Amino acid sequence: MKKFILDIVSLHLTAVLTIAPTSGFAQVAISEIGEKPSVNPGDNPSYNPSENDSSKLQIPSADSKPTGNPTEGSPITPDLTNVPFGNPGNVHFHDSTKSEKSDGPPSTTKLDLLDKHSDLDAEKVLGLNNDELAEIDKLLAKGDSGSDIAKKAVELADKVKTLSGSNSDQGKKVIKLITEKNLDHLRLEKIDSKSLSLIADLSVDGNLDSEKALKVAELGGELGLKLISEKNLDLEKLSKRNSAEITLINSIGSDATKAEKALKVAELGGELGLKLISEKNLDLEKLSKRNSAEITLINSIGSDAFRAQKALSVAEKVGETGLELAASSDLDIGQFDSFVSIESSDVTATTNLRNNLIKNLGDASNRNASKFKEKGAKIMALSNISNSDAKSLIFEKLSKLDTTKNPIEQIVLLDDSILDNISAIDTAPDELANQALSTLNNSKFSATLKLEVDTTKLDVHDINSIFNNFDRLESTELAGNENFEKIREQIASIIVLDVVSDNFKVEIINPDGTETPVEAAVQFSDVANTYGSAVLAEIEGLKSSSAIVEEMNELNPKLYVAKTNGSDAHHNDVLNHLAENGIVLETSPNGAQRFRRTADNSGGKSPLTLIKEFQRDYIIEEV
Repeated sequence: MKKFILDIVSLHLTAVLTIAPTSGFAQVAISEIGEKPSVNPGDNPSYNPSENDSSKLQIPSADSKPTGNPTEGSPITPDLTNVPFGNPGNVHFHDSTKSEKSDGPPSTTKLDLLDKHSDLDAEKVLGLNNDELAEIDKLLAKGDSGSDIAKKAVELADKVKTLSGSNSDQGKKVIKLITEKNLDHLRLEKIDSKSLSLIADLSVDGNLDSEKALKVAELGGELGLKLISEKNLDLEKLSKRNSAEITLINSIGSDATKAEKALKVAELGGELGLKLISEKNLDLEKLSKRNSAEITLINSIGSDAFRAQKALSVAEKVGETGLELAASSDLDIGQFDSFVSIESSDVTATTNLRNNLIKNLGDASNRNASKFKEKGAKIMALSNISNSDAKSLIFEKLSKLDTTKNPIEQIVLLDDSILDNISAIDTAPDELANQALSTLNNSKFSATLKLEVDTTKLDVHDINSIFNNFDRLESTELAGNENFEKIREQIASIIVLDVVSDNFKVEIINPDGTETPVEAAVQFSDVANTYGSAVLAEIEGLKSSSAIVEEMNELNPKLYVAKTNGSDAHHNDVLNHLAENGIVLETSPNGAQRFRRTADNSGGKSPLTLIKEFQRDYIIEEV
């Protein structure tokens, strides 16, 4: 407009000077509009202002003159593609032809925002669409506090609208996080644009808990939210995890299934549970099936990847109880895993076998802790038995719950060498029995007396019967080949498990000459109570399984066992014999029975030796 007026003025002056160049008015010094003329035209009628160099008057050239005059019918059309919006110092030029049209009256919300917040970017305000303005109006209606929140809402909406692939509704959904979901705008302000967009999608479109979605974003960012949007993790559960756990879940959960299992591990074992997978390479599927206590124990035991793998294997076989036993008794987890890897005929039988083993091990640990810790490694080494049949039989005996005594509780009382002997068994029980019978048949004893040992009439499973026959051969010094001692010790090492179970049997001779196995009158746990702790200590100190079985056989002679109601009387006879040799059985204040020497009549013989001699004399007398 200013240029238009100046053009009119210039045109007017040109016309005046052209029409009356020599008039008196031509002598007037024409200066800038608004200035008082310095020369009176009457003083110098011939004065031409254009000839005065000091004059500021500039007559436009003909080339710069307008070529046409505007009329009311043809005004100059304004440029609507470059229209200013905003306030001084905060102006944004935009293409008004592309502005969103409204059916209602023009909205003043944008101008109101700029008036109240001069630092608010005019371009961001101008970019608000009608739906977004409607949400902003809700905030402005709350007064000054709402106005401040509205300013933040505009900035939050702009953050997501600049994202690649963002749709036209994204800004409105973000503002609704404040207007409808009542989320704290200050917390939202700290969230990155992609996470903000995901929160809007999950909360507004997915109708999920917006507060929990925001919490996940604060903890795990965009990747945490994608565990929900892309891998369908439960928002409620994920929101309870911490930042490190969400990071690990995302790292482990390469697909929806793995992510779900990783979340379960996090619920059970937290960050440490997840690190068993990420750092020690435990199987996610297997670990997710364990309970919280088991994962804690696996983490405690698994100081390195190998130990962690073995601890998980133990947990799969014998659960929390097995892990607690390994931890409390400081068992080698690798050996313990081998120990509980024993299998039976089917899944159920295997489970029962393993559980019974753990119960007996646990009871032994509780009742005889020091001995169990001392012998724990030796017991675990039983898993090294090379023959599977022998191993199955031995573990079956160790796992029995229906015996008078827990075999493991009593076996730890024996010398280490006994456990070594059991671990060294390398032949199946049936094969041991067959070898024993073959040795009997081929022995000098059999050949000398021309005896025929009918293997069909002997139960090859009755190991003690065969052992007793070997024992008789040994006394004649006519035993069989060089394998005799090895066979004898392996047979005895199996029988020892019956000894420590208080399931020791001896055979009585029936009227028809056959033998019947019966429970021995004096079992291992009876020895101390019956004959005193000195006798028990002597048996416990024996280093040969054969020697232990021999002592148990001699404490239970067949004729003594066969006598009707002879147990108490016979025991009394034994005690009387000991007393005659200066050894008296006394009961201590704590209830334990011990032998005490009252005189040196025994010639230095131990109570056990005296008992054995008396038993043999008793047998001879009976015969």
